[in-house]
Amino acid sequence: MTVFHFFETTHVNTLDDHNRLTDDIDLTKDGENKGLVTLNHEDGLELIDVTCLGWRKENGPFPLNVLLQALEMGEETLLEDDYYDIYGDEEYIGEDDEETEAEASKPDVGSDPTPKD
Repeated sequence: MTVFHFFETTHVNTLDDHNRLTDDIDLTKDGENKGLVTLNHEDGLELIDVTCLGWRKENGPFPLNVLLQALEMGEETLLEDDYYDIYGDEEYIGEDDEETEAEASKPDVGSDPTPKD
C-alpha cells in the first residue's frame, strides 16, 4: 500500500493592520511531492480558509480520506498557534490578557489636565 506523508510550513503574511497565519501542507506520495494544500487563518476570526488545493493530473488520484486528514491537521495547527505566541510581539496584549488591578490603578501621566507652574 502506498504511504502518504504531510510536510507543514507555517508562516505569517502581514496585511494592513492584521496578520494572516498560513499553513502550507505538501502532500507527498512515495517520497515525491504530489500536491499542495494552503490554509489561512486571520487573527480575530474563528474561520479557516482553504486558499490553494491542487495536484497534477499526471500524479493520479489522491484518496479523499488522506486529503481530509491533511485539512484537519492544518486546521488544528492554525487554531492552536497564535501569531504572537510563535513570533513573540512583546507589546501585544492578547484577547485573553486582562489588566491587573495594579496596572489599572496607575495614573495616566499624559492625561493630567491640571496646569503645572
